[in-house]
Amino acid sequence: MIHGAMVLWLGPKRKAEPSDGAESRKRPAELRIHSRDLLIAVVRSIESSSFMPIILASLVINVLVAGFFGLTTGFSLNSLLPKLDVVFGPDTPSRRILACLYLAIAAVSAVALLVAPLRMGIVVVLLPLQILYKMLTVFFVADWKNPVPWWNLVICAIHAASLWIAFSGQGIQ
Repeated sequence: MIHGAMVLWLGPKRKAEPSDGAESRKRPAELRIHSRDLLIAVVRSIESSSFMPIILASLVINVLVAGFFGLTTGFSLNSLLPKLDVVFGPDTPSRRILACLYLAIAAVSAVALLVAPLRMGIVVVLLPLQILYKMLTVFFVADWKNPVPWWNLVICAIHAASLWIAFSGQGIQ
């Protein structure tokens, strides 16, 4: 760690030299690659690519779907979703916590849509997290007739396709 940033050293290995230790830690500035600079370069190349629309589609889906279900479940808007209690259960604190999760996903996705410099940083954290939790709902919701886990898998597939298209060929494996 140098100045709080991770550094990848590309120079030859150095032999341990008797000194106060400060000399052996110094690296030529032109050979240091900061992980932050590497991430910025990857994000810029991704944003300038032609596959950006699928990333935007994933974010729009998050705003629309998570925002809608967050509002309807959080405020018990049964008029917008008549079978709300059948699908999500009765209005309980746990359902309102779920509504908060949905609204947080919608809000963060909206920020990613509106603030381009933050977009890929948000996407690389938010979409994998959503993929994981949406896949887990299939195993934890015991009612196979409940539509939520199945729709979660559809959204999971869209997000996985977005990440696959965005990062295939980018050297990230």
